Amino acid sequence: IAVLPSRHEGFAVAPVEAMACGLPVVASDAPGVADALGSSGEPAGIIVPVGDAIALAAALEQLVCDRSMRATLGVRARHEAEQRFSLETVGAALLQFMIRRGAFGIG
Repeated sequence: IAVLPSRHEGFAVAPVEAMACGLPVVASDAPGVADALGSSGEPAGIIVPVGDAIALAAALEQLVCDRSMRATLGVRARHEAEQRFSLETVGAALLQFMIRRGAFGIG
């Protein structure tokens, strides 16, 4: 289980790294943090309100006590990381961005 209870964060690399390792993530709903977990409707982790220690503890307890949920979220996390943050996916998106901006003298 990876835990990221940040109050402020830019793009959060730590949850993406944890997801790539197949770990379920418990994170605050701070901008950037929750975005990393995806929005596909199939959660890759548990999001709790920023600063809500009781919700954070409850989410951790739920994952510690529920092996099946922990495994399911871990599989989803790995899939989400592979789909959204692989070298191929990010590289293709960067190339398209650069072409749209006129890099390489094209676009």
